[in-house]
Parts: sequence; C-alpha cells; structure tokens
Amino acid sequence: QYFCKKILFGRNFASDNPFCLRYFLQIIKNTMTKREQSKQKRRERIVEVAEKLFFEKGINNATMDEVAKLTKFSKATVYSYFPSKDELFFTICQRGNEILQQKLNEVTENHVLGVDKVRAIGFAFFDFANNYPHYYRFISYFVSGSDFAIPEEMESKMLHLDKTLTKCIELGI
Repeated sequence: QYFCKKILFGRNFASDNPFCLRYFLQIIKNTMTKREQSKQKRRERIVEVAEKLFFEKGINNATMDEVAKLTKFSKATVYSYFPSKDELFFTICQRGNEILQQKLNEVTENHVLGVDKVRAIGFAFFDFANNYPHYYRFISYFVSGSDFAIPEEMESKMLHLDKTLTKCIELGI
C-alpha cells in the first residue's frame, strides 16, 4: 500500500509489485474519467433544466429548443443525450418514480399484515401527491396510457402500483 500511495501522488512506481499494480488498476477502473464525469454533468444539467421548464409550462408547451437554449447547449447536444422529448419526459418521471418507490418500500417494510401495508401505501401515495405535485401529475399522465415514443425496456422501469398492491394483498387482507 505504501508503494500504491506513492503512485497515486505521482512519486515512485513499483512496477515489480503485483499487488500495487492490481490496486492501481482497480482505482482506475472504479474512477470515472473526466470525460465521463463531464458527460454525466451535462446530462444532469439537461434533466434539471427540462424538469423546471416542463413543470412550469407543461410537457406539451415546452420544446427541446427551449431546453437547449436554457442549458446553453446546442440542440444537437441535447438530442445526443435525449433523442426525443418523450425520453426526456420519461427521465423526469423516473426521478419522481424513484422517490415514490422509496416511500412505498419504507412504509411496507414497517408493517406485517397485508391490510396494513395496503393502507400504508394509500397514505404514502397521498403524501407523495401532496409533497411532489409535479411529479405526481407527470407520473399520472405517463401511466394514463398516453402515447409516448420510448423504448419498451425504459417503460418497464416505471413503477406499477398494481404489482406492489398485489404483493400486499397476497399477504392477506
């Protein structure tokens, strides 16, 4: 480890030490390159700006041109990360879905009986709708059956409340 620390700080390199080389290669593999970090930051910036814009104007009134202008990225850059407005909208829905899924997992873990789990899910869903109204509205719009041009594997990642409720009901009401 002593030699490995020296490597990391640009000092001596002990190339004959196999442990050191393995350790160094593992660090490199686990660390995102600057380019990857930059790409991730651009993607996050696009999503954050689009989220604010879509929440403010609505999905139908906001455009990808506006997203590009507000992020100060070219339209080509925005489209390279999100080939369609639907995929960008879905990514925003997924952010809300992750919050909702976490809440549902928390409340169902705190109960043993199926009926208590179902009741807790109802309260958690109501709480989510009150605390995250924009996400709630977007998720509701998404699951309402509106036509979105997104790949099926992406759509399958969205929470389906019916599956969660079915598990709880199977435990017994």
